[in-house]
Amino acid sequence: MIHTVIGTAGHIDHGKTSIVKALTGVDTDRLPEEKERGITIDLGFAFLGDNTTIIDVPGHERFVKTMVAGVTSIDVALLVIAADDGIMPQSKEHLDILKLLGVQRGIIVLNKIDLVDGEWADLIEDDLRVFTEGSFLEDSPIMRVSAETGKGIKELASQLKKFNNLESNYKTDGPFRMPVDRFFSIKGFGPVATGTVLCGKIETGKNLDVLPSGSSVRVRNLQVHGKKVKVISAGHRAAINVAGVNLDEVKRGDVLSESGVFKTTQLLDVRLNMLESSPVELCQRARVRLHMGTAEVLARIQLLDRDSLVPGDNAWVQLRLESPICAAWGDRFVIRRYSPALSIGGGVVLDPRPPKRRRKDSDKLDHMLDLESNCLTKAVKGLTTSSKYSLWNQSELSSILARSLDEIRFSLLELESEGHLLLAREEPHLLAIKAEGAESIKNKLIRLLEEYHLTFPLRVGAHRQEIRQKIVPHIEEDLLDWMLGELEEEERIESGEYGIRIVGYEIVFSKEDRDLAKSIEKLVKNSAWSGLLDIDALARELKVSIKPLQSMITALQHLGTIVSIPDGLLVHAENLALARTELLNYFENNTEISVATFRDVLNGNRRTALALLVQFDDENITKRCGDVRVRVHPIS
Repeated sequence: MIHTVIGTAGHIDHGKTSIVKALTGVDTDRLPEEKERGITIDLGFAFLGDNTTIIDVPGHERFVKTMVAGVTSIDVALLVIAADDGIMPQSKEHLDILKLLGVQRGIIVLNKIDLVDGEWADLIEDDLRVFTEGSFLEDSPIMRVSAETGKGIKELASQLKKFNNLESNYKTDGPFRMPVDRFFSIKGFGPVATGTVLCGKIETGKNLDVLPSGSSVRVRNLQVHGKKVKVISAGHRAAINVAGVNLDEVKRGDVLSESGVFKTTQLLDVRLNMLESSPVELCQRARVRLHMGTAEVLARIQLLDRDSLVPGDNAWVQLRLESPICAAWGDRFVIRRYSPALSIGGGVVLDPRPPKRRRKDSDKLDHMLDLESNCLTKAVKGLTTSSKYSLWNQSELSSILARSLDEIRFSLLELESEGHLLLAREEPHLLAIKAEGAESIKNKLIRLLEEYHLTFPLRVGAHRQEIRQKIVPHIEEDLLDWMLGELEEEERIESGEYGIRIVGYEIVFSKEDRDLAKSIEKLVKNSAWSGLLDIDALARELKVSIKPLQSMITALQHLGTIVSIPDGLLVHAENLALARTELLNYFENNTEISVATFRDVLNGNRRTALALLVQFDDENITKRCGDVRVRVHPIS
């Protein structure tokens, strides 16, 4: 069943609460102060039928922030105008707020019709038509009612029923998210959070994150319209009984969200529309009050392509928040002047997790055009192609765009087929990068590896960490690994024990290199079993420094001439093969061998014998058992 949320709007004392009571029988003024003062201070809630919720908001200018929290997720607006007062200051501000929040449907209610004559009522209606011209209420019905006498209430209720079962804008298959507008405790049940579910669904027993605090709660019970249910979904006006937090740990403005999905932010890229009625223009770093969902935070304006934003104008802007909030693509917001508080503009979130931008970044904003569309695939394209070298995860996109993983996957595959993206199919989530950027990275890696081979001709290849630190330090490690894997699949590079190299690259020896190589091979081979050399001993014998010697030894190891065995000793490959043969021959007539025995077999020294046996342990020829080795299996 599709649920409809109706929100009241209008000036103080124009009868919003009285109309709700006349429609539903519920007095939404529940606070003692509200009863005493005769005005609505906090949000009130009532039900009209089984699938309609009415949210009653305060009309006093001091409580506009509460009003914004109440209407941020409504489907239908009831703009209430008192016939004896007509259009008042808060009537104008409330209508502005409704427009900024993207409300598309509504009814104008001309209340207290019993206090004026027909001619006066006609004049007020004429004023209302002029007042609402160009807004979503331009062609809306004007209902003449009296909450006091009941006149027109049945007709208003009938008109409201026409909004039942309208197509919903809420996404039931996205990740769950619900801004909290009330948090209280019920004896015998514990903490309860209420709000309107923006997207997704949740069932009892599941865990939710509380943002921005990051604490976790478990869903104990769920209610919709006062009735216990097992599942709530997008569009529901719901109450969630939770466990795991104290009453002072959750407040209005917090968001209950699917566990592990959403993140908080203190930067927002937005399209900001200034009200024509704004008494001020916005300058760089102006401090404002940001109202989003049920949250209110202070923020600074970062203008990206101009020095000021005048009333009636609009621009791409970065909002820098003084406190973290939970936001997603497409969220609507209102900004109010810091002091005195007055609504001056609003708009829509384009990127809830952008990089920090500066005034000179105006040439990097073309992707915002895609993010401004209502098309998910264009929005995915806007994010994933905003930077040439950014790596995007399917789950991260789901969080930013508040859409299901399946929807994101479909968009990614579509963009891949169009040639915009390169995708890595790493289950369970796809990885994406701008196709142009991927090719640029791969070409750069090839170019830099070629330069590496020229610079270090004796090195077989560059180690991954060396590439990471010295070649492309600005690229994410996951992205680097992916691009290297792509190059291997394309058979443009190959990797092994000695690093990553261009396919077909062979070590290049100069005349001096060849002479040094021959000297090393001779010394290592002649050392035999009387005392294998390590690199320090070799450097002393050849009277060369360690660094060039190490490069040459690595090259010879790659060529298979020299082998490095435990304890840092170097052995000629032919000698190692001979030692292996001697060991296997010994095992033909024996079941175990000690270090001392193997030393005698080789006619060498103990250090050499021990290092060779450890090497053969590593080769799985032998296995240590106490002070001896036993044979594991024969070597083919």
